[in-house]
Amino acid sequence: MASPNWTAAKVFQVTSRAPSASESGLAGRAQTCFILSPEAEEDLFEIWSYLANEVNVEFADQIESNLFDAFALLSRSPGLGHKRQDLTRIPVLFYRAFPYQYLIIYRLKTPLEIVALLHAKRNVKKLLKNGKLARSSRESLQP
Repeated sequence: MASPNWTAAKVFQVTSRAPSASESGLAGRAQTCFILSPEAEEDLFEIWSYLANEVNVEFADQIESNLFDAFALLSRSPGLGHKRQDLTRIPVLFYRAFPYQYLIIYRLKTPLEIVALLHAKRNVKKLLKNGKLARSSRESLQP
């Protein structure tokens, strides 16, 4: 179950083609499930808006699509990424969405909880200390 303060979060279910029987011995569809916190949805909108204005709408759409692909990957393979105890004590993992420099901050829950999205070149430590994750968690951000 999602955290109580995530009542406005949307649950996404993504069905993708599983490898063919000759590729893996399994056939069919793989279903993944994740939710975006309201803050992560806001981050995604801000990223899209920035890219649409600075580059173009097609590029913004492509990045958004790639981020959703990364969310689905994380829900199929939870545990990718790493803890950053130098940044926060909150039990989250940081995953860099390649080839772009966005950090996906998420919780290992069922469904997977996407907490926030940040550009890796931003001052992540400062953003976290100023409460970027506090809106999505009751725990202290201080190390």
